[in-house]
Amino acid sequence: MPSAEHNVVSSPDGDLDLPNVPLMTYVFECLNSRLDKIPKDKPWIIDIPSGRSILFSEVQPNARKIASSLTRLGVKHGDFIYFCTFELAQLFQIQVSHLLLGGCVRGCHTATTAETIATHLRESEAKLAIVDHETVGKMKQAIKIANVEVQLLSIGAEKLPGTIYYSELLEDDGSAFPENVKINPEKDIAVVINTSGSTGDPKGIVHTHKSVLAAVMAESEVLGIEDSMMELMMNYGIVANSILMHDLCRGITTYHFTKFEKEKLIDEMLKYRPNGIFLYPHLAVWISKQTEKMKEIREQDFLKTLICGGWVVDSYTADTLSEMLPNTHFKVTYGLTESFAATLKKNGPKPVKMERTINQDKEYISSGQPMPSFKFKVVDLETREALGPHKRGEILVKGPAIMAGYISKRGQPVNSTLKKINFK
Repeated sequence: MPSAEHNVVSSPDGDLDLPNVPLMTYVFECLNSRLDKIPKDKPWIIDIPSGRSILFSEVQPNARKIASSLTRLGVKHGDFIYFCTFELAQLFQIQVSHLLLGGCVRGCHTATTAETIATHLRESEAKLAIVDHETVGKMKQAIKIANVEVQLLSIGAEKLPGTIYYSELLEDDGSAFPENVKINPEKDIAVVINTSGSTGDPKGIVHTHKSVLAAVMAESEVLGIEDSMMELMMNYGIVANSILMHDLCRGITTYHFTKFEKEKLIDEMLKYRPNGIFLYPHLAVWISKQTEKMKEIREQDFLKTLICGGWVVDSYTADTLSEMLPNTHFKVTYGLTESFAATLKKNGPKPVKMERTINQDKEYISSGQPMPSFKFKVVDLETREALGPHKRGEILVKGPAIMAGYISKRGQPVNSTLKKINFK
């Protein structure tokens, strides 16, 4: 059980030994340490709807070429690239390349309005916008509304008129790659991730190289994925930005859905046989009702970890899936956008029933113990006095993966709430 001292609950795994290095320096060092053991043809990402993929063996060479090409286009340290696309493989190859330059990335859901995208473009002063054939029209409209100059970069099956195409970036010889980029891990922005908008207009949450790196290292301690995973999360969200870096570090293949039909999900799981899967709770509810088809998943026994995030999971669904897949660890994580995964249950010797508590006649399942380097305390809603664990109140969270704040304008994350929290 987590240790409690002065009403603060900490991870039983202690604190991370977090290096003061840029995100991609750490990620590529981890990858290089095991690259000779990874098959040359093993993919890092497979974008299931399009069939496109990026191999572990080509990520770094491609990154240098693309970073050099972006430099020739005038992109530099601190500049934003924006995106609106269904795709993931080519998108994240560009993203890791841009991070090498000390650049920042922000994206949006493909259903986001042109007006909202225009606001994002103005906030970030984006130099480039990544689009596909389904989103290019909306992006052009947003650029017009924002009255800004943004170069379009197209990914997908073919080049779109008036855009730079992904394959053109790879034609660069890498000679323009800047060797002396100075990145401040604690202050330099890596990604800006939008909230869901459940409490008003979506806000842009700022994460630095340090906070993303802290999340990646914490996940390595508790995630429990061995060789491959399937995820059905948003390509601009918190899961993509941490899990994909975690998987790149550890040689784990990611099978990605952004655009899919849920009726095909179980068939795709049987086809690719992932060691783990990360999905939204509403999809967990759906698969918990597919009793006959899930028998094959159980019988083939390849799925060892199932993680839900992004919303609350009810205890009935958790118990149903745990019984349906007795050899699969069912996990829940919460509070993702602002803090990545602040809590997550570790895999034990064998799967166990989710821990739970009863509060005011309602049953709640636990999202697990604090992740490494995270600290929690519960305070009274009125007096703000610390209450200790298992009490009803407001939960305060502290850790290196916490956001830097909300973006107000380029390079200035602002969040007055963070400054008011006293965690002593």
